[in-house]
Amino acid sequence: YRRPGVSRDGRTLFVPSADRHLYALDASTGLIGWRFAADAPVLSQPLVTPELVVFIAGERLLAVHAASGELAWAVPGRGFSAGRAGCDGERVYTAAADGFARAHDLRTGREAWSHRMVSGDLHRVTLYSGWDDVITLGAGVVLAATVSGTEALEAATGAPRWTLPGSTMYPPTVVLGDGTALFTTERGLLTRVGLADGGTVWQAALGVGVQNAGLAVAGDSAWVASADGQFVRVRLADGREQGSVRYTLAQCYSAPAVTGDTLVAGDQDGVVHGLRLPADPQGPGPYG
Repeated sequence: YRRPGVSRDGRTLFVPSADRHLYALDASTGLIGWRFAADAPVLSQPLVTPELVVFIAGERLLAVHAASGELAWAVPGRGFSAGRAGCDGERVYTAAADGFARAHDLRTGREAWSHRMVSGDLHRVTLYSGWDDVITLGAGVVLAATVSGTEALEAATGAPRWTLPGSTMYPPTVVLGDGTALFTTERGLLTRVGLADGGTVWQAALGVGVQNAGLAVAGDSAWVASADGQFVRVRLADGREQGSVRYTLAQCYSAPAVTGDTLVAGDQDGVVHGLRLPADPQGPGPYG
């Protein structure tokens, strides 16, 4: 199973499965509302809009109606993807193992533009493309990553605006509300970047492996989850480390989340951890 999508009202989970189905589950009971036969393993994270659930199965981009699970549209002949699409309410933006980033109309699936991110022979394109990328949006740009860097593409046309080098595909990018975004490499280099021009606000080399885990933002801090079970607290204003805490001895490859004053993370032993965030964001360090 990949990470599920959640309906806006929180009542339905849309769970992708390698058994070639997408499931809609009642969040309170776990009962199956509907299942959609995708004819290929569903390894991507579903994108949930008020009316549609968008995901990739095999080499098809699919959209089904959230209420019924009936097919709305399908786009064949694309590359494999285990990532997640982005959406601005008008278009769906994706990256796939064929080396392209693309935009499709949310209502019809019609392609609006495509941009080649990786070229070369089939092996190179498949391996180094954005096949595991979680697309993010902000300030009129689409952030699409490969294993070698992130490209900011014009949402309207797909034209490249700027590039950030580094292996930033696996930990999901976090867009902040002030026109900047946080990018994390799998080796723990955290960079705050201006979305308009790609200018670096600050960088912090955390010295930990991050892999697919990534970070969550709470107050004035970013909490970066490492692959070896640590949280590193970084001040958003300047990238200064404010301490770290180990919450498990297991390996960790899932992105954390914040709900209320609790930081939530899972580990490879199958344990979900809830950590109480510091009450004072200007305090001396984690849990201080």
